[in-house]
Amino acid sequence: MALTLEDVLARKERLAGLDLSGLDLSRVDLRGTDMRGSRLSGVRLPRYGLSFVLLSHAEAAGIDLSHRNLTDTFLEMANLQRASLRGSNLRAAVLTGCDLREADLSITRLSGAILDRADVRGADLTAADTEWVDWRTAIVDETTTLADKARLVWALVNGTHETKDLRGVDLRGARLTGADLRGYNLEAADLRQVDWREVALDESTVLEPKWRRVWQIAQGGEGADLRGADLADACLRYIKLAGADLREADLRRATLDNADLSVADLRGAQLLGASWRGVRVDDATRLDAEPQQACYLVNRNHWVDKLEAGFTLFGASLAGWNLAGACLDLVDVRRADLTAAVLAGVSMRESELGQARLGQADLRDGDLSAADLTRADLTSSTLRRAFLVDADLIAADLTNADLRCADLCGADLSGAVLTGANLTGALYGHSQYQATTLAADFDPAVAGMVFVAGEDNAAD
Repeated sequence: MALTLEDVLARKERLAGLDLSGLDLSRVDLRGTDMRGSRLSGVRLPRYGLSFVLLSHAEAAGIDLSHRNLTDTFLEMANLQRASLRGSNLRAAVLTGCDLREADLSITRLSGAILDRADVRGADLTAADTEWVDWRTAIVDETTTLADKARLVWALVNGTHETKDLRGVDLRGARLTGADLRGYNLEAADLRQVDWREVALDESTVLEPKWRRVWQIAQGGEGADLRGADLADACLRYIKLAGADLREADLRRATLDNADLSVADLRGAQLLGASWRGVRVDDATRLDAEPQQACYLVNRNHWVDKLEAGFTLFGASLAGWNLAGACLDLVDVRRADLTAAVLAGVSMRESELGQARLGQADLRDGDLSAADLTRADLTSSTLRRAFLVDADLIAADLTNADLRCADLCGADLSGAVLTGANLTGALYGHSQYQATTLAADFDPAVAGMVFVAGEDNAAD
């Protein structure tokens, strides 16, 4: 028997296996709700308030999940045929065995998502971010709209690639787990940020010495002597480096997410631009002051006792730092220099960023809801899929900024400079509290923006 909205509100956290077909749940906060195996045909889900929802085995063919934050969501074995996930953030989502036939995954962030046994025949992945996607056993065919690079990675990890000559090929950011590259020629290939875990190589593989060393570390680097090693742009996520000697190593722009650096020595290492999300350190880890602060900022929920009360970044010099995934809600970041900083997935809800320098910063998928960005410099910044709901962008400089699929509902852009900004697919309209404010002579339709009616919005 189908439930009513009153039934849902009464048992909100226990909706597993129930028939929710046709219900309007757009104003229901579903965070943490167990909806495994539920029937969701024709359901309207909230745009803000889906964190940690369990949707495994759900029957959700044709559902609209566009422009949602579905980071780390469990969707394994769900039926999402013909579903719209356009512009959504599915970073690290588990899509094992998911039926995604003819689904719209365009402009979607799939970085780190697990797609093993997922069926994406007929799906549209135009302009999707497929960095570190696990393509093993995923079902792809000629009807799948997929970038050539992603299709190549899929073929490599599934053993269907026809040639072993990969000279000069772009494999940057590929997860090659499960690939057998014995006998392959990777001379001059772009191998920055390649995930080498569980990749088969041997002496017949033609590979630059630097990347062979990174591959060796990826198989296990505990206690390794890596002093002075060139590991710039290396992907070392989830790698065990406990007790490793990394003194004076070049780790610029290296990905250290979820790496084990307990008892490791990184004194004197070059770490500008290195990512710290989920890194494991302990009291025996030796880090210089600046990277130690970056590590604390990114993982501040785990290091709250390390930060004094009234923590502020007012006027801080953080240009080029990698603070991806940091939780900086309600923090004073006014007049800080974050030029060219990596802030992908950062949470800065209700933070003060007035006159902050964010030119060329990467803020894609960030949550800046209700943040004050008055007179902020955001020239040439990347705000793709960012949540800017109710944000103050008064007189902000967004010249040449990438705002594709950003959510600007309720944002105030009075006096903002939008010359050369890309607003294709960006949302505007009413949030729960107010409407988007744009200059009187600015035509959102010409800019390619999408209007969202007030009843489609709900607070997180």
